[in-house]
Amino acid sequence: MRQFGFFALLLFIPSGTYSVVPLFSAEKIRSFIQSSSTGGYNIHIRDMLGEGPGHFDPDPRYLPAEMNCTTWLQSAIVAGYAANEEEKPAIMDKLRYFYGIPGYSTRKHFTDNWLTLDPAPLRPVSYGNTPRNTKKTIPDYSLFKQNKNYTCPLWEEKNREITVDYLTPDYFLKFVKTLPPNLYVIFPVASVGYIQLFGKKAGPMGLVHGLILDVQEKNGQKTQTIHHASITRRAVISKDVEIYVTSKATKKFLGYTLWELDPDWDYKALPGPSADEWKQINELLECEKKL
Repeated sequence: MRQFGFFALLLFIPSGTYSVVPLFSAEKIRSFIQSSSTGGYNIHIRDMLGEGPGHFDPDPRYLPAEMNCTTWLQSAIVAGYAANEEEKPAIMDKLRYFYGIPGYSTRKHFTDNWLTLDPAPLRPVSYGNTPRNTKKTIPDYSLFKQNKNYTCPLWEEKNREITVDYLTPDYFLKFVKTLPPNLYVIFPVASVGYIQLFGKKAGPMGLVHGLILDVQEKNGQKTQTIHHASITRRAVISKDVEIYVTSKATKKFLGYTLWELDPDWDYKALPGPSADEWKQINELLECEKKL
């Protein structure tokens, strides 16, 4: 597995020297985790972001100090790839919307669809020969839209059945001990009990509640720390991975999936939709304008 603290692009400078321009920085993500843990950030249950004034969801598209568990994770990823503050809203759009096109209909409402249809810069970690389980999920888009009073189609509705491979808690803890130092992203797999508690308005869910796993090694000692935005404690929490996975609060998870961040990902160089997809997307955006 490839290790990285940052990936760099060499640019030719006329003077004959070279300048290193980082495309990804793990340290920026660690800095974001630290700052969001010590105050100045508010953790909410609901998603505080929308598409802006005049849209179906008029909440701001980018609100760096107000977040839920998902937008906290996305904000951490944004911090790792943004060269400056000005780039952050555009990168957040790439994470939250299919093809980065803002609209309620093009938003990645379901984590399962985000990770199935357009997961970049996340990419799944290979589990090798570690035994894994499988869960199939059929999203209930009608229930979701009914509870949102949204009557237009969603771009992600074409994804009818989602299958994920995951590691049970015991196998997950054994596997993470083999990981080299790096930052990883974890998505737990929801049990029936979790869905009954949190899915009353969203319906069936597979992958939920993103976490960051920071594996570090110093003087031959390895640490594996989970960071996440807790919607019950309304704060960013950090725990040893084994303490987190074996805690009472995580008993509603069937297991875990593991992802890494692509150091080569460049939000400015992503392919756009095809002509036919553009037509479909425009029809969706025109529909939601009428709501």
